[in-house]
Amino acid sequence: MLPTPSKKNVASDSADFGRYAGLGLQFVVTLALFGGLGWWLDGKWSTTPWLLVTGVFLGAIIAFIAIVKAVPPAKAVHPTRPYLEDEPADKTGDDEADKSGGDKKHGDKKDTATK
Repeated sequence: MLPTPSKKNVASDSADFGRYAGLGLQFVVTLALFGGLGWWLDGKWSTTPWLLVTGVFLGAIIAFIAIVKAVPPAKAVHPTRPYLEDEPADKTGDDEADKSGGDKKHGDKKDTATK
């Protein structure tokens, strides 16, 4: 049987959908506005098609920057893997190395006498 989504998940998914749909619409509108401005200026100054092309590229760059700023960074994923033979078995790290003040793996110890 499939799990039923909670109301919180449905609301969150709807908000995400609206947010990203709005970003897509913003991208299209920005391209259309800058392209339209370039097309209008091309007609006014007889520079066809250079200002249209410039407007579309400028609009795409601005829209892309807006999307990159609006989308949150991805959460770091730490894949699990089996420990190698020379790694410690515990997942918390080298507890003994932390207590002694050195690196257990390399035999280093902090020199506390010089402090």
